[in-house]
Amino acid sequence: MTIIRLTPAFVLALLLLLAGCTSDPDVDTIYTSLKPDQAKILLSIDAKPFYTDETVFTGSIMVNPTGFRANLTDEKQSNIIITFSSTDWYKSHPAHVPVTIDNPGAASILIGKLVDPINKIGEGYLMTDGQIYIESFNRDRAVIRLEGKIARYGNQNQPSTWNTVKGIIVYRQPKIVSVGISDKELFY
Repeated sequence: MTIIRLTPAFVLALLLLLAGCTSDPDVDTIYTSLKPDQAKILLSIDAKPFYTDETVFTGSIMVNPTGFRANLTDEKQSNIIITFSSTDWYKSHPAHVPVTIDNPGAASILIGKLVDPINKIGEGYLMTDGQIYIESFNRDRAVIRLEGKIARYGNQNQPSTWNTVKGIIVYRQPKIVSVGISDKELFY
């Protein structure tokens, strides 16, 4: 019988090994799979993918000194809309914005897809509590991470029905309309 001593070095090596086993997608791999003005949204709700791996989005991002709006859609009418209002939001890198159901005017995320195209039935969610992280934002790429809680439309005031959401958006050469902010101030 072999006995393994749990020395500090062994524990550190084990932790480093486990830290390398992550399910987070590789941004560069996603980016290289896209064409200009294409975005990939890898989003899971309660650890289940919401959009298919094949789904590719296009859209635009509009920014000004007090606000941000990203609107991305695919060919099957799936969509995601991210909006927030915050003075000088672009001055911190990465930008970080909290989302709460108590103040939807400050920040909101709408997530949807068409599940029955014949009868025009969709599945949609609102973020009720969470975070928006804009990790990279420039003319070449935008990388946005989302995490928190979401609710189906109509259930946002019932916390017992909320679901866990986690996702990343990688947008290659995004269409960005900027008003009142120079590229030097905005991009990173």
